[in-house]
Amino acid sequence: MSNIRDPQYIGQVIDFQGMQYGNCSPTDIDLSMDFKGEVFFFIELKWGHATLPLGQRIHLEHLVNGLREGGKLAYAIHARHDTPRGDVIVGSDAVVKQCYYGRDHGWEKKEEVKLHEFIKKKHEVWKELR
Repeated sequence: MSNIRDPQYIGQVIDFQGMQYGNCSPTDIDLSMDFKGEVFFFIELKWGHATLPLGQRIHLEHLVNGLREGGKLAYAIHARHDTPRGDVIVGSDAVVKQCYYGRDHGWEKKEEVKLHEFIKKKHEVWKELR
């Protein structure tokens, strides 16, 4: 069963025209979630072998660093999918390319692990630590 509440709005484009502040402009994050405000995930899905744009990468790193410095666990994940344009992307099937663990660990490349499995493992570790 899908979690999409209003599918008619999915294709709606948001124009951030006029929202440039020096070198800073808005970016989106495809998926954001947390477990009880203690573990945070920020996920960006890209088609094929597309890379994260520099500004988006920096923003994700800042989110993770800020949360970790505040005593929380946080991860930024870059995952890929090969879904044809116009088809629904199944996020759980996306493949994790790399994960940012914070200032001390940086980005780590991953070997063909599905997004759902990656988050599930992190969730299980967090439950054991509680």
